[in-house]
Amino acid sequence: MSRTRFLYVRDENRFPVGCIAYQRSSADETEDITQFGYSIYNPKDKFNRHMARHVAEGRMVKTPRLHVAEIEHAHPNAILHDICLTLQDESDIPNKFWDALETTRLRLLKDLV
Repeated sequence: MSRTRFLYVRDENRFPVGCIAYQRSSADETEDITQFGYSIYNPKDKFNRHMARHVAEGRMVKTPRLHVAEIEHAHPNAILHDICLTLQDESDIPNKFWDALETTRLRLLKDLV
């Protein structure tokens, strides 16, 4: 596994509302595997980058989620875009986080072009 990297999920005002921790590795010459976890900002608290990263990384280690991509489609922004889509499919995430995932996903897509 590579080192842990982080992506802050930001709303349309660029305020962070969550964090995705991820590590990438190659299973073989054809697949890129990304292990990830995430945290969601509680509006009752003041956003704390250190805590957001700590929680996201802890979840990545304790209960990792996996994203598998073909090597030729393994650009980091494409992988993170797909991870945002995966998280948006979950029914129990707050609307504000879903909206921020959409904003972040579209920014990642724009940077790919």
